[in-house]
Amino acid sequence: MQSPHRREISVLFGQLFKWGFLSGFSFLLNIGLLFTIHEIIGLSEEVAFALSLLTVFLANFIILRNYIFKTGESNWKRQFIYFFYSSLCFRIFEYLLFLILHSWFRTYYLLAAIIILGLSSISKFLFYRSFVFRKEFSR
Repeated sequence: MQSPHRREISVLFGQLFKWGFLSGFSFLLNIGLLFTIHEIIGLSEEVAFALSLLTVFLANFIILRNYIFKTGESNWKRQFIYFFYSSLCFRIFEYLLFLILHSWFRTYYLLAAIIILGLSSISKFLFYRSFVFRKEFSR
């Protein structure tokens, strides 16, 4: 029989694996939708990108809630509000960090983006797991 600590570690690593898979899926979905909406449907690049971002945002919420953190019985409206505002804050913070690294410290823009997005992804996983999709928190 597994100890509670070992079971928690196992759940954590399972969620991290799924998080990594979701990140790759989200990227491919975003690019695929962007291409389809612009090249096939014929909308402008700006509109296509906005629609693909919105679609991926909603898909991520559903997948995080029901597949990765499995909080389907929790209050989805409260979770969505927390997810929306925390995602907005993360994006603003990512952009500000990019400006600091790239503009002030003259870090190569792709390296700055990789560093920021990598650290942000880990931070988002921990934040979403600990607050937004924690079963006790979102009832």
